[in-house]
Amino acid sequence: MNNKFWLFILSFAIVVCFCTSCTRRFPFNGRIPFMLYNDDSTKATKRIEQILATLKNRDKAALKAMFSPRVLEESKTIDEDIDYLFSFFQGEAISFEKPGVNTSESWNRGEKTKSLRYKIDITTSQQRYIGFIVECIEDTVNPEKIGLYTLRIIKAEDKETQFGLWDDMEIAGIYHPVVSTN
Repeated sequence: MNNKFWLFILSFAIVVCFCTSCTRRFPFNGRIPFMLYNDDSTKATKRIEQILATLKNRDKAALKAMFSPRVLEESKTIDEDIDYLFSFFQGEAISFEKPGVNTSESWNRGEKTKSLRYKIDITTSQQRYIGFIVECIEDTVNPEKIGLYTLRIIKAEDKETQFGLWDDMEIAGIYHPVVSTN
């Protein structure tokens, strides 16, 4: 028993020393460089709840405020796109599946950027939808990029024609399909 106790103390000391030396050698702002807990899924779930609340309340200002300043500058039709989304999304949200989150994170000389991409399935009282969201949650180089980048909500039945590779679906602002005028 005595040997197990000392082995535990020695192991604990090595871990503490490793973590302390890493935070001194690397510019992680005093934080441990590896995560013991990743709350990206929780952040994504909260964002989805906020988006669904704005859709329910038809709160254009609140939805627009979720987008990054860079997107608001790039997307010249954001107000029309929000109006489209409000008319397109029918019914009150009953449920959504917990999102599968893809995290992109980079460090460069102490500067950090972190983005989340996630897909969700939403069921309303009238329809089933699929959503794709890209959001920058941290950027110490370009803070104007923090916020929503892409919001794509389509009917589940249109998945084959309007849902594709994630990289292809990243657009600044809100997606809506181009309606042909043939």
